[in-house]
Amino acid sequence: MCFSFQAQWERVRLNRTRLGIVAASTWLYILIFAPLTGFSILFVALEEEFHASSTATGEIGSVAWAVVYIATPLPTLLSESLGPRAVAALGVLMCGSGLLVSTFSSHIWMIYLFYGLVQGLGLCFIQLVTVELMTNHLRGSSLVRALSFAAFGETVGMFAISPIFAIGFEAFGWRMVCQISSIAIVVLCLPACCVLTDSTHTQLPIHDENSKGHQSRKDVAEDESKDGIHVTSFGDTILTPGVWFFSAATVLYVLGIAFIMISLVEILVVQGETMVNSAWFITIFAVSQTVGKVINVAIGNRLPVSNMKIMVMMCLIGGFMSLGMVFWGTVREYILTYSIVTGLVRANISSRNIAGAIEVFGTESSSVLINLVFLAIGAGFLSASFVGGLSYDLTGSYHSAHITISVIWILAAVLLLPLAFMRPLWAFKPLGRRAFDRDKISERSTSEMSENGPSRREGQPCHREWANCGSPDSTYSGSAIPHKDQGMEISEPFFDSEMSQLQSSRSDGNRDVL
Repeated sequence: MCFSFQAQWERVRLNRTRLGIVAASTWLYILIFAPLTGFSILFVALEEEFHASSTATGEIGSVAWAVVYIATPLPTLLSESLGPRAVAALGVLMCGSGLLVSTFSSHIWMIYLFYGLVQGLGLCFIQLVTVELMTNHLRGSSLVRALSFAAFGETVGMFAISPIFAIGFEAFGWRMVCQISSIAIVVLCLPACCVLTDSTHTQLPIHDENSKGHQSRKDVAEDESKDGIHVTSFGDTILTPGVWFFSAATVLYVLGIAFIMISLVEILVVQGETMVNSAWFITIFAVSQTVGKVINVAIGNRLPVSNMKIMVMMCLIGGFMSLGMVFWGTVREYILTYSIVTGLVRANISSRNIAGAIEVFGTESSSVLINLVFLAIGAGFLSASFVGGLSYDLTGSYHSAHITISVIWILAAVLLLPLAFMRPLWAFKPLGRRAFDRDKISERSTSEMSENGPSRREGQPCHREWANCGSPDSTYSGSAIPHKDQGMEISEPFFDSEMSQLQSSRSDGNRDVL
């Protein structure tokens, strides 16, 4: 009885800790991201005051967003030595001070330095700490819902504060509004940093709402090794062609998203709309994102298709919507539709990109994947202002920018296709790596296989939802072993040279189940 009570109390305590991490992350995202997500409104004010070109002004937002993701190695190192609480608190102070000092700038290069670099670095600290805490302590549907709920805070800040910024800029000026915002960030966000658990000293069990219980990260790693999952090293991850494909696609679809976030208000102002009216379309864009993220929080990872396939569909939709702006970009009804649909596209991609990468490349490489995804996102944001800014500076319109963004969206979908549908072996084989370590490969007994999933012998038809099997009518040749973890498809490729040695020892050809 005493043991049962202690176990239940421990579970309640751990659940409260996880809930606190997600809640604190959401609160931080609402406040600290508001000045940056509202940059499209600040864009117009800065362009008018400093008489800068569209490219130079838009690049301020691009630099800020790029630093948020490109500087991820720095907070990673600091978190290991100082802990996430200290790093998050430092991030809050940098966000507040960077925004405050930028309001006293007399030259645009000072805006680059303090608004772009200092504030962006503070956002990077906070975002990396919160994402790593959630990915370390949650898996499966729990992870998708946590990331969606935290990202929900960013869009809440966008649609709630963007209209206030637009009205405040016209009434009091952008400097006064940003000064008040900087003080609010420091006062309201520092207490939330105390809730973040110090993962460097506390080993919390991993939670998946679909799993039967709670396991520590060490237990999960041991179980994965027993089940035949290859433990991927840093070198293997960065040398895997599939990771390159995913990183390149991330750069492209982020470029498409960033173009909307940075240039939408400017596009509408050029077409004759007032700044306040243009800001409402950004608000609609943010509300659409919020609705999409609420839906993702509700459904988690329970859709009948993988996260990677959803991302392919979102990229195609984004491409067609951008192409439509070329023909109907001056029609208010289409701009409204464009704001709603692209908001849903961003909501789905931002909620599922990291989860999709972990599904495809495995949980052991999650830390490396997070850093690579963030670097790719930073590269995409850094390039976004050039597409819109150069288009307007050279041609006086944004038509060529819309065509370019449409092509970029579709190219991102093409790069994700092999990972979402075909999953060829070469995409998962690290360059220079001939075979996996056979000592790390073990088979479950027939009884265990019958409990966790159907068995499969060579020559039997390939099931549609198994990864790496090729077409639905193909047969299983032993060239790849798929894994399924509570609705997540995690592919672990085994190469023909290795399988030729393993097939003789395989008793019944059963598939491994994670």
